[in-house]
Amino acid sequence: MNDLTLKTSGLPLTGSRSYDSALAKINAEAELTPDGLRKYFQSLRDRGLAVATINHKIAAVKKSLKIMAERSGADSWRARYEMDRIFEENDLKRIKVETVINPDDCLTVKEMKKILLHSDIRTGILIKTLYHTATRISELVGMRYIDCDIDKKNVSIQVIGKGRKLRTVFITYDLLEFIRHNWYGKTYLFETRTGKALDRSNAWRLISRAGHDAGIKRLHPHTFRHTWATHNLKRLGIHKVSKYLGHVDISTTSKFYIHVSATADEILEQGRLF
Repeated sequence: MNDLTLKTSGLPLTGSRSYDSALAKINAEAELTPDGLRKYFQSLRDRGLAVATINHKIAAVKKSLKIMAERSGADSWRARYEMDRIFEENDLKRIKVETVINPDDCLTVKEMKKILLHSDIRTGILIKTLYHTATRISELVGMRYIDCDIDKKNVSIQVIGKGRKLRTVFITYDLLEFIRHNWYGKTYLFETRTGKALDRSNAWRLISRAGHDAGIKRLHPHTFRHTWATHNLKRLGIHKVSKYLGHVDISTTSKFYIHVSATADEILEQGRLF
């Protein structure tokens, strides 16, 4: 974060109306240094602003700084990675909102097939890869061919997850070939015509459109991560699912994906013995 540049020119606009509205206020109200931004966001919390509103403003700042980095010639995915590091080091991370995944928010096999039927080839491949790797969209768009370990049947891919931790995910060799022959990337598995990694917002748009065409509203990239975990929890067990998702603690997996509660009869069964 170049404090002098920011003080002189302010945070650059992104082209997104909602982000740019937030950035206009931040440019006017905040001291544009890491410490100044930290104090600004803390003041918003003290005023009782909704967590979602504060997180949106933080996301706007990150998007703005990423654009600034790209203008200086930085690779988009590496720029995003660097922004995450800077924000973590300066305690500018988004506020974590604890939630539990509703099983109704996960897709059935029938719904998955319906979505793929209403997707074009490239979007369908993106969806299949999201599901089989159970990755976050930021992890998926950062996948590079150099990170792939290929044999005749399966492909192991090293991804950088939260906390900059490496983990391994898998796809079939056939799926990798579909990616290669339909996305035409040279560096990234999912690459734009200009040779850059696919932008998260563009991936989101493609998936949302496929969901809309299939009659499944509010479909987003994370849906497939949730769906994979829900589908495989019983088959693989919570420990293997937790490790594949990249959760640091198994309690995180349990909190998000164990939906079933015991019935009164099950709880009281032992009580009937005495």
